[in-house]
Amino acid sequence: MNKLIVTFGLVYVLLASQQALAVVSVRTSIDVTAEIASSVRVIYDHNADVTEGNVQVKLEDKNSYMVGMTKSFHFIGNANMVNLKLEGPTGLKKVGDPNNFIMPIGSTWYSSPTKPMSSTGFNAEAKVYATVTEIPATDEGIYIRFISAQRTETYPLGNYSGTYTLTVTPKS
Repeated sequence: MNKLIVTFGLVYVLLASQQALAVVSVRTSIDVTAEIASSVRVIYDHNADVTEGNVQVKLEDKNSYMVGMTKSFHFIGNANMVNLKLEGPTGLKKVGDPNNFIMPIGSTWYSSPTKPMSSTGFNAEAKVYATVTEIPATDEGIYIRFISAQRTETYPLGNYSGTYTLTVTPKS
């Protein structure tokens, strides 16, 4: 009987060791990559996210010119700076006018409601903040001032409109 138990024990050990030798581990490598693209949101008047949205500016007669200014723009994201480009018509079209009369309009970048920027033309640069809470509580920001090229009394009575686009491009 002991011989039989020893025989079964040896057979069991041999079978178990053969199964252990038959198990082969395999490995697969997993390469993980990530690309962080620049992401910037446009904040208007310190709290409104107008990214891919719009804002409105109404021109009013001031010192015999039609003048209007945006409220402040700020930029939130993971870039340090952004390039700004203002694109649009050369002026505002008179609404409903069959002759398509245009009121020529100029634009100027401002860093506060009273301080023009040194940037000229349709391009400017601006700082990017990491979060909305980092935007300064002052009136500093990016403003765009629109003004008619000629005095108010030189334009026909009526309503005028046009759409400008502010393109914001993160700088790397």
